[in-house]
Amino acid sequence: MRFFLIKLKISDDELQLSEYEYIIVGGGALAVRNMREIFDIDIVVTPKRFEKLKNDPAWIYKIRPNGKPKLYNHVAKIYLDVNTESFSLSTNELFKHADIFHGIQCIDLYRLAEFKKHYGLMYATLGEVYDLFNTKRNNK
Repeated sequence: MRFFLIKLKISDDELQLSEYEYIIVGGGALAVRNMREIFDIDIVVTPKRFEKLKNDPAWIYKIRPNGKPKLYNHVAKIYLDVNTESFSLSTNELFKHADIFHGIQCIDLYRLAEFKKHYGLMYATLGEVYDLFNTKRNNK
């Protein structure tokens, strides 16, 4: 994950994440595939890792408008899930279907597209996500 973090000016020590404790979601999952530039990163972590980071003064704790917690710093946002009212995936489900690029665990394109659709964020790159997923599926 080092090259990705260097680009965002985050140190490995700052995130304190091991392979099975996090998954990159949102635009970061597109950036690791060289589909989009990003200036921050969204990460879902296990509850155990969230609690540990919550007690670290490098992270700011906040309750989001939906009532769920998040942690953030200058370029990273850490969540416990990517759920909306109409879309729900457990952290275990995210991990089970994760794609690995350059050693970085990230949300797979299908679930990313579904999440974005339900979240209401229809970025221009979302069409690219659907195209890539359909191409991948059709080539099997």
